[in-house]
Amino acid sequence: MSDWKTRYEANKADVDTLVGRPLGNWGAFKAFFSSDSITDTRKAAIEKVERSNNLYQSGNFIGTTGSGGDTTFYYRSRNNSFGHITQNHGTPENIGRELHDQSHDYAIGNTGPGGKSQEFAHGRVIHTSRNPFVPLVAQPTGWQAREEHVRETNPHLKPVANSDVRAAVTKRLNK
Repeated sequence: MSDWKTRYEANKADVDTLVGRPLGNWGAFKAFFSSDSITDTRKAAIEKVERSNNLYQSGNFIGTTGSGGDTTFYYRSRNNSFGHITQNHGTPENIGRELHDQSHDYAIGNTGPGGKSQEFAHGRVIHTSRNPFVPLVAQPTGWQAREEHVRETNPHLKPVANSDVRAAVTKRLNK
């Protein structure tokens, strides 16, 4: 495994999103001389981003909701990590890759109002989609190219992955 500075540089945009600010001049100066000088908070963010990056691979793709440019792509790995990539949303901060989560009881099904998709984890509904879920086995021909395109055009975490941004968006939407 490479040093913390190299790992940070490889995931800089997403780590900075999670932490809520870029590595400052003083932090960059210290990291130049010792990669171990990166804070524990930033190290934890690096590890979270790397786990999310491992999730968003074609082999973990399980299905979609929506259609066309409004399609959301869902992923689940063998170690019970899960998440989705939102292409388009009325709340711009909600576009991009979801920070992965992990739960042994994760499930997704069309059990929401009007047959909308709902994700279950941690013993409760954690997300209700705007559309029904279409599993991998029911995907139209050419889904691989669409899925790859979505991963390539959405390489970063959603801004709402940062708890401060999520709180501000929630407050704005609840007005």
